[in-house]
Amino acid sequence: MSTVTAKSSWSIQKDPKTVEGKLDYLQEQVNQLNKQLSEQAAEFDKKIKESELGIKNEIEKVRLKSKDIEDKIVISATGGISTQVFGFLLMVGYVAILPNNGN
Repeated sequence: MSTVTAKSSWSIQKDPKTVEGKLDYLQEQVNQLNKQLSEQAAEFDKKIKESELGIKNEIEKVRLKSKDIEDKIVISATGGISTQVFGFLLMVGYVAILPNNGN
């Protein structure tokens, strides 16, 4: 579960009387909003990177467990001998029990 925190800032509202004063006030508000958005974006990026790292770590754990299980299955199926030797013995055994057609 992830949480999102919102930060709030406040400033004293001005009551500009001139057009230039109103424009300056609006520009200050825009700048403040841009700053807040940039901070939130940076926070989200940080959380995303932390989540990616956590997911990559979990994937690696699962991969290692899968490899461990695979190795255990191979050992139990072959009695501990290598799969190449096991395959060779199966082939020799199969050839040995084939009926001799010419004899």
